[in-house]
Amino acid sequence: MKIGKIQINDAEARKIYESEQYIVTYGRVYQLHYSQASGMVYGNPIYQTPGLSKRGTWQRMTARQVNSLVGFKLLNT
Repeated sequence: MKIGKIQINDAEARKIYESEQYIVTYGRVYQLHYSQASGMVYGNPIYQTPGLSKRGTWQRMTARQVNSLVGFKLLNT
């Protein structure tokens, strides 16, 4: 599956969704959602600014870690 420009397998995406974490790429923070109709996890960008991580990499983070990274309370913790 593809979230933004990153390729991630379904099992990993489901694990991130179930642990209520977020995906952070170079320029975006994605919140994951589960679609019962398709049985798949998908991501929606919730914040955008360059330089959140190294280009070409992504990280999984908790809401608290995302808030610390962006420097303000973006997500409820």
